[in-house]
This record gives sequence, structure tokens and C-alpha cells, in this order.
Amino acid sequence: MSVIARLGPFKTIENLVLIGAALIALGLGALMLRQQDRIGCWEACQIATNVSTGHGFSFLAGQREAFDSQHVYVSKGEDALRYYPSAWVDPVYTYALAAVISSSGRFYKYVGAWLNPLLFVAVVVLTFRLATRIEGVCAGILSATLMTWVMCSHRWDWVIQLNNTVLSIVFVLLFAIALHRAVTAPSVKSAAVLGLATGITILACPVAIGFLPVALLGILLANWRRWRAAAISVSVTLCLAIAVLTPWAVRNYLTFDAFIPVRTGSGSNMFIGVLAVGATVEPGTLKSGATPPWNARDAHEAIATALQTEERRLLEEFMVSYALMLTGGEFGNMNEAQRDKWFQQETKGYIVENPKLALDLAGWKMWVFVTIMGSLGSLLLALALLGGLVAVRRRRLDLLTFVMCIIMFAGPYVLIITYFTRYRLPIEPIVVIAAVIAIWEFGRSLGFGSRVRGVSARGRDQPITIASQSVHAGADGLR
Repeated sequence: MSVIARLGPFKTIENLVLIGAALIALGLGALMLRQQDRIGCWEACQIATNVSTGHGFSFLAGQREAFDSQHVYVSKGEDALRYYPSAWVDPVYTYALAAVISSSGRFYKYVGAWLNPLLFVAVVVLTFRLATRIEGVCAGILSATLMTWVMCSHRWDWVIQLNNTVLSIVFVLLFAIALHRAVTAPSVKSAAVLGLATGITILACPVAIGFLPVALLGILLANWRRWRAAAISVSVTLCLAIAVLTPWAVRNYLTFDAFIPVRTGSGSNMFIGVLAVGATVEPGTLKSGATPPWNARDAHEAIATALQTEERRLLEEFMVSYALMLTGGEFGNMNEAQRDKWFQQETKGYIVENPKLALDLAGWKMWVFVTIMGSLGSLLLALALLGGLVAVRRRRLDLLTFVMCIIMFAGPYVLIITYFTRYRLPIEPIVVIAAVIAIWEFGRSLGFGSRVRGVSARGRDQPITIASQSVHAGADGLR
């Protein structure tokens, strides 16, 4: 059968997936238009507005409620119009939104919000293409369907929020495509593409910074028999990723006199997720006799209570009050990076002094991360993580690197509370595809579909076996 003849069914199915995703996107857009007053404009939108008006990547004094409006900056006279440089959000979506604001004027909320359904279509199609490339069309259809269901059935508030969530998912998928290519068909070219994809993904989704060591380890394992090729490929990936990240990191260093790869905010989020919440369980662990804003009986109740909007805001206000109490007026003179570092140091000290409480809190925070996407999301995550064992047994390097990406992405959430589904959504396509691969492998182990073939995105029969994706085949690919 000719390549064109084999490509036909794939293209037909891909077009059907595209049409289905577009119809769902239109439905989401219609729902959004019916709830225009709920379109959210938060930190990224505030900074983007300031960028579009010529004030740079900054916040206006008092623009972040609870962080500086009441406690830190004096909002009177000239100070009320003072702009403070920031690295609070990612630069990719923020500058893109600034361009939307500059070009669409007072309609920017509607234009910006409509970007989310459009990007949703890209997410579904990319999920389909990647899963099809790995396991065939049936796996692609299942993955695209599951991704659609996860994004739209449980919580779909990502549609009406002007933040980087859906764009982050797109970049994570592009990274996953590049990673799969680099570990299954290793070459200097695929390593270069992976380096670029990794750097851009980290800029667009800062919590994905753990993808970089996964990418480097994946290349090493794919080339483990050829150390010279491994060294070259790893160097190319690392250098290109750093090259992409460097301009923004240099900007942050010149602005704050501190090394900040992408954004600030980890310190304050850690403080709330560990110290502030821990103090509600054991108030005696606080310094200087400070009092938490509310109390909880145990770590479980503390985390559950912190997920409530009002209680979370009280913790944010407590955080700033606590910092002012311990530093006097010094905290008000710190820049954004200095405050973040102060919160990090306080949190680290608290963990060292209260390890059992910190461990209990970490367990319940991870439980929130696992369950926040609903029962289906929890099941998919469990299957994806089980895929790690399958990957080792079946020598599936592609699946193993996907599972490592999930673990590295989830890692920070043992310290940070997953308040919203948008915190987990960026990793969801990798979770879905890893779960589907695991299901396929479970089926093969039971004797189902051991020789099933699918039509790949490259238009040729793709055997659903692991021979071409094993570590040995990856090493042979450079010969």
C-alpha cells in the first residue's frame, strides 16, 4: 500500500478530531459570552496592561491585594502612581496578552478570553497527534477524548480567566513531542529541538523547570552505549535551553540583583503552604508570639480550610503582617525578589524545626494535587504513575521520561497548595498519554493486541511494539 493511501485514514480522523474540538470550543465561547462579567483579569492581566501603557513589566502600587495594598506601600500622593518592577508571572503569556491589549483596546478581555477556546483546539489536536505517533490512531482518539473530558467536565473556569493556563498546556505538549522524538530517534537535531522546546516551555510554564533535568537524563539513557554522542546531545540541549532562558534571567538579575530564572512567588506560596497553615494547627510554632488568623485541629483540616477563598486571603494577609512583625519596617523596603527569598528562608527554617508537621501537611497537599481534577483525573494520574513500573519492565524509555516529567511537575506541590485546577492542568496531557500507554501495555501483557498496528502521523504503519523505542534501539539510532 502506498504512503498516500495509508495517510488518508489518519488525515480523515485528524480532521474529525479537529472539527469536534472546534465545535466544543465554539460551545465554550458561547458560554463565556453569556458570563462576560466573570472574565477574570488577575496578575498577568495587570502587568500586561502596564506593559501596554509603557510602564514595563511591573505592578502599580497597591495592585496586588493583601500583598502590598494595606501593609507595605503608601498609596497616597506620588506613591499611588509608582510602578514597581516585577517577575511575578511568566513572560510569554504576559507579553502576548500585552499585545492583545494594545491592539484591541477596550475589547481586550473578550479577545484575550477567546484565545483560550482557540488554544483548547490546539491542545486536543496535539494530544491526538502525539498519542497516535506513539501507539496508533485508537490511542490518539482515546487520549484526545480523555483530555477533552478532563478539561471540560470537572471545572472549565480556565475558559474565562486571562492567565497562562491553556498556553502552558500547548507548550508542555510541544515539549512532550520533542522529548519523545529525542529519546526514540536520538540525534543532534532532535536534541537541539528539545533544548529549544524545554527553554520556551519553562518560560511559558515556570513550574515545568524540572523538565530540564528529565530531558538531559532522557538523552543520556537514549545514548547510553555511545558516550560521545550522549555528551554532544546533552550539551546541545542544555546550551540551547539556557540560551532561551538567559535573556529573561539577565533582565531579572539587573532588576532585582538576584538570580531568578523565570518568576518570583515561590517563597510566598511556600510560606502559606507550610508555615502559615502549620501555625493554624500548632500556633506555638510561630515566632514572637504571632497569632494565626484561624485554627485547625490537624493537618487535614488545615489544608481543607486553606482551600476556601476567604481563609486563603486571611493567610495572605497574615503572611505580610508576620513579615512586618519580624522585620520591622525593613520588609516594606525590600524588592519583590528580596521578600520572596525572606519567605523561603523562614519556610525552610520552619520545616527543619517542625519536620513531622511539615510532612503531614505535605501528604495532604499532595492528596489535593491528586484529587483536584475529580475522580477521572485521579484515576488517570494513578495509571500514569503505574506506567513508571511498566516502563521499567518493558524498557519503555518514552513512557519512563513522561512519568518523570509528571513527578518533577508535582514535586513543588508538596510545599505549595493546589488551590485551583489551573495549577495541575498544564501536566494533564502528559498524564493522559502516559495513562493510555500504560493501558495499552497492560492489554499486551494480557495477550490483547500484541501485534496491533495503527496509522501514525507520519503516514506509515506503526507497530505497537517497544522494539523501536527501547534503550538499545535509541542507541542504535545514532550509528
